[in-house]
Amino acid sequence: MTAKISFVDQWGLMKIDFSNEFLPMNNSLLDESVLDISIKPYDTGERVAKLRLNWWCTEYTERTMSIKLNFTHPIFVSAEGTDRVQVVVKNSTFFKRIEYQRFLPKDYKMTKNLFT
Repeated sequence: MTAKISFVDQWGLMKIDFSNEFLPMNNSLLDESVLDISIKPYDTGERVAKLRLNWWCTEYTERTMSIKLNFTHPIFVSAEGTDRVQVVVKNSTFFKRIEYQRFLPKDYKMTKNLFT
């Protein structure tokens, strides 16, 4: 039972694919209490403070989840190197497998390069 970020495009659309079918939930309930989404910078320079984002779930089906990332300062994202987006599952009960009543593990992490 796994999940992975399949892509993030230049407009901030991120798609996550699940290896098993999960019970679909109301995507408006998916927030910062469920997922921690952040940018992991390639460096430690001054631009790191500008790497902030807001996000919301636009679709959640049995096999996929789409999330819209809204970068506060998009010009600084992967400007000279490759930043990564990281998703950490904080509340695993939101990701309940249809069979066997199992969940994604708490603190499950996914990462993907941005704009490569």
